[in-house]
Amino acid sequence: MVPINTYRSFWQFMAGEVPGINHFFMVHEESDLASVIRDIDAGSVILFAVIPSSDIEATSGDDFEEIDSCFVFVVKKNDRGSLTHDEFITELHNTQLVMADVKNKLIELSADREHTTPFSHMLHGLFINGMHTDPEYNLLGCDGWGLSFKLKTKGTNNY
Repeated sequence: MVPINTYRSFWQFMAGEVPGINHFFMVHEESDLASVIRDIDAGSVILFAVIPSSDIEATSGDDFEEIDSCFVFVVKKNDRGSLTHDEFITELHNTQLVMADVKNKLIELSADREHTTPFSHMLHGLFINGMHTDPEYNLLGCDGWGLSFKLKTKGTNNY
């Protein structure tokens, strides 16, 4: 299981590494999103990392791994009613570029065998083939993109 403090620190790092992100928050459910979004200015791009869940895969009692299910969102707070259709599409395009940078950085760090960041080792277990991106429309007043992916970690005590 990915240690929650490491996961939060990683996404704070990513928010600083990826251009275009104005705010980062770690959340665990929709009510968290609502309370955070309410206090954010319109036009801000927000990176949300959802606290991951995990499943155990075991070949035996002493050989097991956990597969963490991870979700992140790159969304922009806006007033959809005040946007023309072209402006809406442009905003989706712009957040799509930010999400592409997030994915590229994840892939880059997963291949980092020299451990240039303290997070490289965690990302060696990234399932690149399983990364999935969806558009997000009116997510509590925000539009953008959601990314789901999985990380494999050895054992249950990765602290």
